[in-house]
Amino acid sequence: MADLKEGQQALFEGFDAVVAVQAKAPIPPARVKVKYALGKLYNVACSEINSLSGQPRKFFDEEGIVALAESIKRFGVVEPILCSVDDAGHLTLLAGERRLRAARLADLKSVPVRILDGDPKEISLVENLMRKDLSLVEEAESLASLKELRVWKLADLSKLTGKSEPTLCEILSVTKLPSQVLEKCRTAASVPRDVLVLISRLGTESEMIAAFEQYGNGTVTRPDLKKASKRFSHSEGTPATKLVSKFLKTLERIDAATLSEADRRSFRAEVEKLQGRITIILELL
Repeated sequence: MADLKEGQQALFEGFDAVVAVQAKAPIPPARVKVKYALGKLYNVACSEINSLSGQPRKFFDEEGIVALAESIKRFGVVEPILCSVDDAGHLTLLAGERRLRAARLADLKSVPVRILDGDPKEISLVENLMRKDLSLVEEAESLASLKELRVWKLADLSKLTGKSEPTLCEILSVTKLPSQVLEKCRTAASVPRDVLVLISRLGTESEMIAAFEQYGNGTVTRPDLKKASKRFSHSEGTPATKLVSKFLKTLERIDAATLSEADRRSFRAEVEKLQGRITIILELL
């Protein structure tokens, strides 16, 4: 230090003094996490909300989010976002990802959040099923995920959704379609459910893809698909499959309108028994 000029030496002495003070100063405490209470409403920074892995909704309409962002700029986030909270105080998004994305696009720093309890994935799936704008593929995938998660039977899903078990079977069959068909159906509702069900009954993925494309360009019709699905079910499969196909063909020949009132009641009772048995078999498959 002796060779340094006086001003330079003073500078170093000043630096040494600062280091000494900092060494003695206590370490500032970490920011205390907010303790969130279940059912309560909070105003939370958008940056503190973590996305849920395995979000049931895969497709987000960007134009719709832009429109929602404009609405949020004018009126704010009207409906709270639903989140769960872990033991460390971290928030995980359960429902309202469109609102959260739109809020971020609108440059909102915080959003209203309500805290819920339970399995985050289950809550998100159930909330997703309650949406009115749910596409058929999103509905089918959400139902399949919930059925697997809770080890539910069709009767359980029927109670939750209010849909009949045969209808649920049709919806769930859509998940058998090839991934590229499912991806196209996420963004377009132009193909009716019964058509997708018929396509899902075809033999191979290549046949399903070809039938989907041909239906889209008008070279294949619904009756064509119905014939193709029946032809496959009659010509392929195990003896048990062929037996069921033969039984269905026989059942289709019965004209309930020609039955007497007594025969109709008896026939209905037997069909209801059959429906119950079919439901049990489906659960075992």
